[in-house]
Amino acid sequence: MNQLRRIIIIGDSIEAWLPAAYLRARLPSDDYQITLIETAENSIANNGDILARPTSKNLHHTIETAEHELGSKAKARPALCAAITNDKGATINLPFGNYGVDREGTEFQHLWKFSGSEKPLSEFNLALVMHKASLFIPEAPKGAPAYDYGYILDEQGYKNILKSKANAKHIMADTLSVKHGVHGIDEIICNDISHCADLYIDARNIDYETAWQNNHLKIIGGFDAFDHQSGMRLHRIQMAMERLFKLWPDREFAAIEIAEYNRLEAAQSVHMKDMNLLLQQNVQGCSDALTRKIKLFESRGRIAIEDFEIYSKAEWIAALSAMGIVAQNYDRLAHRIDAIALAQWVEQLHAAIANVVKQLSDRKTRKH
Repeated sequence: MNQLRRIIIIGDSIEAWLPAAYLRARLPSDDYQITLIETAENSIANNGDILARPTSKNLHHTIETAEHELGSKAKARPALCAAITNDKGATINLPFGNYGVDREGTEFQHLWKFSGSEKPLSEFNLALVMHKASLFIPEAPKGAPAYDYGYILDEQGYKNILKSKANAKHIMADTLSVKHGVHGIDEIICNDISHCADLYIDARNIDYETAWQNNHLKIIGGFDAFDHQSGMRLHRIQMAMERLFKLWPDREFAAIEIAEYNRLEAAQSVHMKDMNLLLQQNVQGCSDALTRKIKLFESRGRIAIEDFEIYSKAEWIAALSAMGIVAQNYDRLAHRIDAIALAQWVEQLHAAIANVVKQLSDRKTRKH
């Protein structure tokens, strides 16, 4: 097999250093040469905070970065939701946790609507309630709605962690030009010196129609401000690296593998665009998938799950609800539960969530 050995990454900040750290962890052999050419061209670094979604735990396990290291070096704080502020000044919180607790195969939003509860659905999401109260525990108590958590990280500190894990040859680019040929990139001229590789990973924020062509892989483009707020800035780089490794090429670059990568990347991009339109509270120009999702939710409170879905049902419910899209009815299977017993159970669940929050608040007060 004609294996690729030399990898050049072009870019800046976490967009470049995360791929370097990931590949170093997955390709530990000295047979692979990873070079990072750092250029501030098209950089999206903001030198502030960055949201790492719960899926980042898999990434940090891969690059052997423990939670205490994130805390000490990147000032990590727990994040129970993605807190969004749109251009209209509206606040939308996309929770990393469930609404209520499903019962007898029926999702909670249907049970809540059937029960006729006057309590807002958001008060049955423990992650949202804790976020609002600035409280946190790593795991939900027994019987409470499940949730996960991510991190809010200091970007510069996080970049430094990634740099330490990458252990890559590092070149600062004063001048840079990319020479394209028939089969992709022929060479990169950096500071008047030629650099050649088997695979070029382009981490600059440049628009593109096709992510991967021959030996040139572009992993981020068309960056949206909501990508930063929703945690998709980091998530999309992580997913790009995971897709690449599952479809790891040789220097022949099989067309079918590249096509599969591009199919998955395109599907992810559609989901992200649709969610961002909802967060903007303007769905003009949305995909057929989002139109279907809206109509299905309006009809009976169901959330359509598309292929290669990246947002949870709870996040879609939060975004749709924030836009004023309301379910007109509920799942017929909710009727399997006695209405009176269900109403009592829903109220007991609400009281249990309130009790968890009260206990956490009292504990926090005692500590101070």
